[in-house]
Parts: sequence; structure tokens; C-alpha cells
Amino acid sequence: MLSNKEFLAITASPKLNQYRLQGIELLRLSRSEALIHPKVLLEFQKRVLNNIQKLERDLDNVKKESKDFIIIKHIIRCFKQLVDGMALRLLHFNPHAYRILSENRQLGRLSKREGLHEELKQLENVAKEGKFAILNDLTNFIRFGDITIIDKGHIKLLEIKTGKGVIGQKNSTLSTQVKKMQDVEKMVNESSAIVRNESARMLIIPVRAKSYKSKVMSLIKRANKDGIAYYDVDEFIKLKAINAAVCVNKKIDIKEKSANVKPFPKNDEVISSNNSDFSWSKDGEFLRGSFPLPVFHMPSFMIADLMYCRVLVSVKFNFTKFIAALEKKGFEVKISTKNPTVPIGERYNKKVAPFEKSSFDIIKIKKNDRMDNWSMNMPTNLIPRITHEYLKPESAIDLIDYFYNSHGLPHMRRQGLVMPIFNNHLNMWR
Repeated sequence: MLSNKEFLAITASPKLNQYRLQGIELLRLSRSEALIHPKVLLEFQKRVLNNIQKLERDLDNVKKESKDFIIIKHIIRCFKQLVDGMALRLLHFNPHAYRILSENRQLGRLSKREGLHEELKQLENVAKEGKFAILNDLTNFIRFGDITIIDKGHIKLLEIKTGKGVIGQKNSTLSTQVKKMQDVEKMVNESSAIVRNESARMLIIPVRAKSYKSKVMSLIKRANKDGIAYYDVDEFIKLKAINAAVCVNKKIDIKEKSANVKPFPKNDEVISSNNSDFSWSKDGEFLRGSFPLPVFHMPSFMIADLMYCRVLVSVKFNFTKFIAALEKKGFEVKISTKNPTVPIGERYNKKVAPFEKSSFDIIKIKKNDRMDNWSMNMPTNLIPRITHEYLKPESAIDLIDYFYNSHGLPHMRRQGLVMPIFNNHLNMWR
């Protein structure tokens, strides 16, 4: 997460403001016209590509980890989030596809990428065929292959080799890389996965997700007027929003103002996040599990405020109270972790680690009031969704209640291991 000092530095950056206006224009286009036709999407991606290449060349002229370096990287990620949003809309906001496609290593720079010309040529060919396609390097989350063709939520991954054609077509050599791509395609297209050596499938469950996005939107409006604003959503969630420019103009001391707000009890485990770490980590790796800002059901100007750090919205989630609420309902909660000496708030705050280093806690919920000794593992993306996607904690409790109450029923026995999706999931995004 950004510190107040880093946030103020980024907000005041002339380069950020220079790209912010263009970013807002592209954001609005991405949410309205860019998916009208494959050729329109192609031209949209070319505009994003030109901006990213220019910014990557600027990176060569600044010191690594300097303020300017951080700001340029931040702007690049903002541009990539726009294409993330486009891909997710084509994938019908499929959270399973989003996660599966991200489970690989980070890609390199576009400006130094060999074969980019061939990839663009292939992208143009696909668009001429009337198919929607994404140049994967323009996204934060698609980590397999060079191009993803998306048709009615199904995908085809293409790997472009200079002078050797496209891997995956007829007469191509079946390499380990291609086999992995084929496995990924199968999991996405069949909404399936292997979880702890068991086959699992995506399942829409009759539970509605509840959001506190409306509270966040009200808070942003207040911060744009007053500079800083606070709100307690419920016993679990505390919000804070800061508009740095307004604070500077009104000579508001952010640290002093924040000191006047009543915190959660000192010994409670608290998980914190803000919009500076929505889809990426401090070291540039993608954070799996949370949707990108451009698909949030919020006005474009508010999303731009969050993306370009004009407004910083901080979320504090009281994990101790969340566990207590489950225990009050008779559930027993056990957390398995590789780092038991590190407070859970710190562990989840560090879940923005590189892909190959990340290891989520396993939160096991059980109840022994029946003969079958019911238990389940909480989906690992639920906690990040509470802090990053403004999902109310009671949604997670409702989900656990549903699985407990429906356990043993014939329709659930037929499902086997499932990856649950709230029944109003599609209505949460745009």
C-alpha cells in the first residue's frame, strides 16, 4: 500500500496528471464503445500500446525505485487495467477464468519484446475474421501465450513464434508450454480446476453478494469536498478517503486528522488495503483474486480518481470480529498457516507477493452438531474481496451458512468439490 507521503508525491506528479486525462478518455471508451466490433477493440489496444511503450522508454531514464520510477510504473499499470477490464467483459466477468489465467510469472516490457510486430499482425488477422482478441502483454492478468481469442466467454490461447508460425495450430510441435496452455484453455472453457488433487467446478449458489460500494462512493464525494472523510460501514469495516489536492489547498494535516478517529481495539487482528494495491504488488507482481477497477459498478470519474490516486480510499477489516461472528453462530474456525507467529493482518497485507512466493492461509470452518461432522474450507479469495472489492463480510457468512444448511442434500452431493459464485455476480460489474 502507498504511505501518505508516497500518495501525496504521486498525486502531485505532473506526469500523472498528463496521462490522467487521456486515461479517463480511454476508460470511458472501454466501458462504452470499444467492444462494439473486433476492429474497434484492436484500435483501442494500439492506443494503449503506444502509451505503454512511451512510458517504458521513460523508465530507462530514471533511477530504479525513485519517485519518478514508481509513478511511471503506476501509470503503466493503470493503462493495463483498462485492457484487463475489456478482457473480463469478454469473459463474462468469470472469476475462475480471471484467476486461472493469472497463475503464471510476470511478463517483461513491451518496448523490448521480440516478435511484437508478428503478434500485432496476428491480432489484426484475428480481428479481420470478426473475432475479439486480446494482446496478453497489454493486461496485468493474462499470463499464458501471446494472444487470447475470446468468443462467448470461451478462450483460445495463441503463442506466436517469429518465422515459425503460431504454436497451437496444425502441424505445430506439442511442447510443454503448449500443453500447459491447452490445460489452461480446458479449465477456463469447462469452468473446472484441480484443487488439492480433486476435480472442482464452478457453481452459482443461491446467495446474494452484498456490497458497500455505495458507502465508498459517498465517501469519495465527501473527500472531494472536504479533503478527508471517514465512515464506519458496520462492526467489521472502517473506511477513510483522502483527496490530497483538497487537503493541500485547505491546509489540512492528514496525520493530525487521522489521529482523531477511533480505531479498532488494539489487540484485534485487522486487515488493511487501499486502492493503490488493487491489482498489483509493490514489486510489480499481479495480485490474484481481486477484479480491476474499470469493471466496478461505479461512475467512470470515480474509478479514474481511484486508479490515478486522486483519491485514496483505505479499508480496515476487523478479522477478529469476523471470526467472533462465525463462532457466535456455532462454527469452529481453524487457520492453517506457514507463518503462525506473524499476525494475520500482516500476512494478508503481504499477499501481494510474487505469484511463486504467495501462500494463502487455509481457513477451515466446521460444526460438530450433526452426525456427519460438517466442515468446509473458506475460498481463499473471499478475504481479499472484502477489502479490495468492497464485499460486505456478511456475504461470506451467508455463503458459509448456505453450505452448512445444504450439506448432504442430493443436488449438493452430485456437485462434488465446487468453486462458489454468488447468484448476483454479473450484476456487480459493468
